Order: sequence, then structure tokens, then C-alpha cells
Amino acid sequence: MPVETRIRSEFAELVKEIIGADTYGKAAIKTSISKAYLLAMGRGQVPTRAIIEKFAQGYNADLHQLLIAADYEHADPRECYEKIVITLRDKCKGISRDDLEEVQNVVREVLGIK
Repeated sequence: MPVETRIRSEFAELVKEIIGADTYGKAAIKTSISKAYLLAMGRGQVPTRAIIEKFAQGYNADLHQLLIAADYEHADPRECYEKIVITLRDKCKGISRDDLEEVQNVVREVLGIK
């Protein structure tokens, strides 16, 4: 029976961001995960939940965020809404209150938030 390999670009980007300037060799020492396995994670290969937990612990990273990126868990719509609104306010300083409110209403509708 073939082994299913899940590739998630969001997971790859997050792994690379967390590792940062460290080499994969240094990351292997920090996490007790093999360099080859970490390289696969950096290409988006989703490991088991236990490996993700080990990785998060080694880097003191946000486990929930990693599990969402790996598609083991799903984000809370309210949490997504808050992040979207904060990002919008930060990136679009000149947006009017009416436009911001309209976007917020659309985002709430899309996310199913009342």
C-alpha cells in the first residue's frame, strides 16, 4: 500500500520562517529531528502530528499555527477575522471608516460570523 505524502506550501513557508537563519543541521540539533526530515518539511512535506509537536517544542514555536498550516487543525473563524481586520488597518492607513466597516461585514459573512 503506497504511503500518502501531503505537501502544503503554507507549512513549508512556516517551517522555513521558524528555522530562520539556522542551518538545517542546527535545526536538527535543536529539535532532535533528522536533517533530511527537516529538509522535507521545508519543502512542504507534512509529517506526523508528533513530529510537528517536537519541532514546535525545539523552537518554542506556536504549535497551533503549525498544525493549522499542516491541515491537522482549522483556525477559529473569529481569530481569522481579527487578524484580517488588524492587517487591513495596518496596511491600508487611508481607508475610510465606511469602507473598513463594509470590508469587515463581507469578511464576517464569508467566515460565517454573526
